[in-house]
Amino acid sequence: MSILLELLAVAAVALLAARFTRDPWRSRIFNALKLVLTVRMVWWLLLWPVSNAEGNRVPAWDMIVDQLARIDATV
Repeated sequence: MSILLELLAVAAVALLAARFTRDPWRSRIFNALKLVLTVRMVWWLLLWPVSNAEGNRVPAWDMIVDQLARIDATV
């Protein structure tokens, strides 16, 4: 639910910026909003719960870190 609210807030800011600002501020605001959405989407994907080998639900980030820890650096 909070993801949806966050997306709606960004959309509202984008609509307000499109309506009430002029260039170059409009494009700067749009670029900032694109940056915020990109960072947040990557963050959400890394926190997404996935099943590990034991069947437990853990964030994807934890599985990535565990897999990186198992890599043998001498190979």
